[in-house]
Amino acid sequence: MKIHAMYLIAILILSGCATAPQISADLQPVDSSAVKAVGYDSATQTLFVQLLSTMDVYAYQGVPASVYESFISSPSKGRFYTDKIKGKYTSGNRD
Repeated sequence: MKIHAMYLIAILILSGCATAPQISADLQPVDSSAVKAVGYDSATQTLFVQLLSTMDVYAYQGVPASVYESFISSPSKGRFYTDKIKGKYTSGNRD
């Protein structure tokens, strides 16, 4: 079933009916049971978070560099994401 959904999404993206999120920063893998990778674009103050559960990449706007630095140095990325990022910053993706 997941394969069929992936094909449908690919068809929608290729046909122009849907667009993939634009990621303007390199995602760096992190050591976490909840977060797969994190990236940050300092020019736009956009934080990118890829979750392990869905592999979706979420883009959060208006995130100060200090929050990004605290996030990547946090011993619990999942807890930091839930407590300090999710629902606190505007996301172009579902949240």
